[in-house]
Parts: sequence; structure tokens; C-alpha cells
Amino acid sequence: MEQVKKDVQNIRWMPMSNKVVSNTYSFVCDPDECDTLIELTTSDSFGFPSGVTELTCPCGRQMSYIGVIINPSTEPGVKVETIAEQYNPNLIVTYKAIEDGQTRYETRKINELEWDMDQFRKLRKKENAWWGKESQLRHIITEAYENSSEPDLVADIARIFDIPLTKTIEYNASINVTGTIEIDMTMEEPDIRDLVWNALSINSTLGEVEVHDFDVLSVEEC
Repeated sequence: MEQVKKDVQNIRWMPMSNKVVSNTYSFVCDPDECDTLIELTTSDSFGFPSGVTELTCPCGRQMSYIGVIINPSTEPGVKVETIAEQYNPNLIVTYKAIEDGQTRYETRKINELEWDMDQFRKLRKKENAWWGKESQLRHIITEAYENSSEPDLVADIARIFDIPLTKTIEYNASINVTGTIEIDMTMEEPDIRDLVWNALSINSTLGEVEVHDFDVLSVEEC
């Protein structure tokens, strides 16, 4: 993609008046993970780029800078070349592809890459639509399994669609904890319960088990 970047950045600038000029910068995120396209428009009255070449995607990744489109001034005698005038769909570029952790370099035409990206966006839209339906299907199948006279049949349907038959229940556990605590003997008798309460923490190391709250009911010195 380096050649593409060089081509889109090869723009001739000419002095301008105080007329406000807007520049539209284009960024794309990792097509294998996010595939977000963001266009950022900035304005100034000088007629030169404001240097916006870095942008962070809402997903947290650093986006790739594609190029900038300069909106031409209507002032007589001033001409600015735009990306559209330099666009070459048959331009051959070399890019890095990562699949299953393996890196390889491929050489293809710009229009072939554009077609792949368009197909990927269409596939992503279908996947998003499926996940919306999957949520509804999960709810229906879970209820059907609990009330069905043929639970094995419902379980088979759930396996076809990779839907886990689970439900959430609340629990209340009684835990007995023993341990030691260092106290300053020269100080006033401390409240052991407060010391333990402030130091004790209960967490779950299993993703299916969540700890919402806990309380120290009593602490006694052995």
C-alpha cells in the first residue's frame, strides 16, 4: 500500500487567499478485524494540509491513512489537483496479508482490492444481521427446551446452530475464612472487622461465576 499512499499524497498546492478550504482525510481499520472507514474533514483559510495522518478507530486500533481529498477553491486562477484526478484503478500495489498468524506479501491491482473490501463489507453486514437473529433464536430455544416434551429434539436444534442451552441463576454462598493480620500493639485496640473488611477481596476465576457483592458479617480473634 506504500505506492498508493505516495500517489494520493502527490498533490500540488498553490497559494490561496483567506477563503476557507476543507480537506477530507480517509482512514481504514484492519479489514480482517474491524473494516471501519472514517472520513475526517478539517477546514482552514490557508490552503495547505493540516497534517492529520493518524487516527484511532473506536475499536482501539490505529487506523491506516489512505489519503486526502482537497475540495477545490472557487477563486479564479486557483487550481488544486484532487484524488479523483490521480486515481488509477489498475495501479499494482504490494500489501501485507496476515492469516492464521502467518504473514505474506501479495501484489494485486487496486480495483481487485476494492472488490474484496466490498465483498467483505457485505459479508460483515450479513453476519451482523445473523447475530441479531441468533439472539432471538437463543431465547426461543432456551424457553422451548425448558417447556418441551421432547427436550432431546430441541437440544439437537440448538447444537446445529451452536446455541448453548444455559440459564442464569442467583446464588448465596457462606464462606468461612481464616488468616492472620498484623496490628500495632502500641496503638488503640483496632476494629478487626474493619481491618479485614478493607483488606479482604472475593473474586471468581471462572467466567461463568460472577461475584456481585460480599459482606463480612463478623470477625473473631482465635
